[in-house]
Amino acid sequence: MSYASLHESALANASSMRGQVRLNERVGLIFFNELSFIESFFAILFAGGVPVPIAPPQPFSPLHGFFRRVGLIARQSNIHRILVSESISDEVKESLGIHTSSIVQTLDEFCALDESDAVVPLAAPNAISDTALIQYTSGSTSDPKGVVVSQENLILNVAAMCEAFEMNAESAGVTWLPFFHDMGLIGGLLLPVFAGSDSYIMRTADFVKAPLSWLRAISDFSLKISPAPNFAYKYCLERFNADSLSGLNLTSWRSATSGAEPINPKVMRAFAQAFAPYGFSADSIMPLYGMAEATLGATFSAVGAGMQSIYVDREALNKGLVVRTDNDAPGNKEIVSCGKPIRHVEVSIRADNLQFMNTPLLLGEIALKGHSVCSAYDNDQKNTTAMLENGWFLTGDIGFLLEEQLYVVGRSKEVIIINGANYFANDIESYTSEVDGVRGVVAVAQIGSDSEECALLIVPAKGSDPDNLTKIVRRKINDELGIHIASIDIIAAGQLFKTTSGKIDRAKMKSLYNENFSRSAEAVNP
Repeated sequence: MSYASLHESALANASSMRGQVRLNERVGLIFFNELSFIESFFAILFAGGVPVPIAPPQPFSPLHGFFRRVGLIARQSNIHRILVSESISDEVKESLGIHTSSIVQTLDEFCALDESDAVVPLAAPNAISDTALIQYTSGSTSDPKGVVVSQENLILNVAAMCEAFEMNAESAGVTWLPFFHDMGLIGGLLLPVFAGSDSYIMRTADFVKAPLSWLRAISDFSLKISPAPNFAYKYCLERFNADSLSGLNLTSWRSATSGAEPINPKVMRAFAQAFAPYGFSADSIMPLYGMAEATLGATFSAVGAGMQSIYVDREALNKGLVVRTDNDAPGNKEIVSCGKPIRHVEVSIRADNLQFMNTPLLLGEIALKGHSVCSAYDNDQKNTTAMLENGWFLTGDIGFLLEEQLYVVGRSKEVIIINGANYFANDIESYTSEVDGVRGVVAVAQIGSDSEECALLIVPAKGSDPDNLTKIVRRKINDELGIHIASIDIIAAGQLFKTTSGKIDRAKMKSLYNENFSRSAEAVNP
């Protein structure tokens, strides 16, 4: 679909909506990655409304979780109307009524003109302080929160990212990331619209079923930009099959971004090595850092610079200190640079003394400030107050600065304190995932006799021996991190709960552990 056709369609639909959508009214959008979402999104904007993307039902996930989430979002953002994909409209309409009083319609149903076919004038252009959209967080550690993105936030962040990507009308890209997620909506859809470049859209489910189809699209259309979280590169490695990659050519891919979750340097290097014979350059790897509260992007690596990293002493890091080392010797940890702040974003570190500082190698909570950093959660003064301090947004992430570049260590809510030392859950999970036979893993804290202890919930690969797997994992974590794992329990793949954006749902996993596996330290077998 051309941009001219999209513009014409959006204006026509907006004209039909204008008599039904109040200025700044929130309108929910439950769609997959499809054309009707794009048409609905821009039509609502043109009509003066505020689009609120909501994740559709996820395959193999209980529907009650979907309905609960929609009900929560509808109540929080006062949504009275929800537009839904044709493919799931009957299912959603039938079941959603008990969870929300919102009117549920397809785009065609909503935009059906009256008999007079009257065209209603469009809304006046929004002020830069007006709300452009509401982005709900994935809710990996708590209920999702609706980030209020203003027109100014959106325009300035998209413009800054275009500059950081060195994008122009020739910078064609592809995305399979869902439009209800900030990286999919803004990075995959709105960024190309701003640049005027071609954008190829894949369904998320198609990528999950066949990850290499993502790379095939880049090859077939000679695409330059495609963002993805770290797990996408891992999926491609797991499905690597030389026989199915005949003719693959990745030489056009100059910006292989990695963000939205912790970046595993081993995975990125392995990807670069595996696909080098197909034209992929390690210099194309482009780590970045961002979140919904930053609209999307906060720090970007330079185009063509590749992945930069440093090694630090792990024992010192566990004690809250960053001590740089020279190599990857045992006892050292590699941390990837997420680049420098993009235009309209400032980055600082909130130290233990509650001061915001840019001291090199100072470990603390990452804080953001700037015109593209959002300033409120929708109808949620409690969380809005908690996230802001002296004009800085507190991200909840732990990291440090070095030569103006940001290095992210982990999430403050995912720290397990063992005998006074801090261990990040994602670090423990990363090492555990390296063990053959581990399909999935979650690290949780349990209360021991003297301090917190680490427990693991593991999804074994098909055909693996759980008892042997447990022994290998214990040895691996003890050798690499010096941690005694208090307990390891085997769970089914369906019990590894994830958020709508693919992150581990730590709140649900903690509940699962407490309800089914929690035990006192005295009952744990060494």
